[in-house]
Amino acid sequence: MLTAIATMLVPLAVAQNSIVYYVILRICQGISFTICMPTTGAVTSNWASLQQSGLFISTLSSFSQLAAVFTMATSGKLCASNFGWPAVYYLHAGISFIAFTAWVLLYRNQPVEHPLVDQVELEEINRGRSTVTSLSVAKKHQKIPYLAILTTPAIWGVWAAAIGDLMTLQVIHTFSPQYIREILGYSVEHTGFSAALPVLVQFLFKIFAGYTSDKLRILSETMKLRLYNSIALGVSAVFLIILAFLPQGYPLTGIILLTLATSMYGFNGAGFNKCAVLVSRQYSAFVLGHIQILWCLAMLLSPILVNGLIGEGTIYDWRFIYLLHAFFSLITNVFFCMLAASDVAWWTDDECVKARMRSGDSFWWWKMKT
Repeated sequence: MLTAIATMLVPLAVAQNSIVYYVILRICQGISFTICMPTTGAVTSNWASLQQSGLFISTLSSFSQLAAVFTMATSGKLCASNFGWPAVYYLHAGISFIAFTAWVLLYRNQPVEHPLVDQVELEEINRGRSTVTSLSVAKKHQKIPYLAILTTPAIWGVWAAAIGDLMTLQVIHTFSPQYIREILGYSVEHTGFSAALPVLVQFLFKIFAGYTSDKLRILSETMKLRLYNSIALGVSAVFLIILAFLPQGYPLTGIILLTLATSMYGFNGAGFNKCAVLVSRQYSAFVLGHIQILWCLAMLLSPILVNGLIGEGTIYDWRFIYLLHAFFSLITNVFFCMLAASDVAWWTDDECVKARMRSGDSFWWWKMKT
């Protein structure tokens, strides 16, 4: 609701020629944005069965791709139409109002609280979970084992992969229209669709990755996490490197390479995102909440970094930007693969935590489950 109101008022703030009003509205939008990934973690933890966690987290975390596809495709057309750029904000505000209404009417925190969930579906959701974990998930107020989470290597692997993923994607989502227009030579009207195409393919790959990671049986869960994350951050980096050395005069090839590089990041839903849910279970909202912080950090740093490096916007400037982010993705992926795990962390078991505290073990919060 806050997002809808703030978005609707942006044209008014611009008409008043007030940078102060505009900044306040952007802050309101930023506040609303912070809840996205924690909500994704909470919904996946409470509503997804263990056998469908990959599909759940991939689908729910694809909101950024869907939003980017819609915004890029429609904004270019609206800006070039008689409605003008204010129509972009009014359209998005209306969609936000509709989404908010649907959420309030349909969502419940726990499956057991939803009137449309029967006993059979409830058993399917809880299948494979321990009784203690199921009870912990249903609790209204839980003490989060902050130190235990922060000293779990797999969690740091998740966060490392997340910042590598998000920094690069932020460059693609924010600056690809500029690259397509200035380097590949597309018109403003066609830039919107050309920029939306790679993100659309990324969304499709994300759903595919989530589904196949749940169905793949020939690899262990940890190996699947490493494989899918390496496709997301590794293969995409390879395409970015090729794109970086593409000379001017090949617009179609550039779009294809940009699409391939962007779409590969869709496999992150079955990589570090799934790892976060598998390891932290009922505390995944906390872990994914930190990914949200990293996302906001990427949104803040990416424009500063790119604008500082882009210079006159030559193809050589773009080459350095793409190479820098490609190597950053590769490094963070290696770090994730070294620390990745699929086993549930011991601190998700409240009884285990209490037992260690009662034993007088001063270092219960960092020791791994035995």
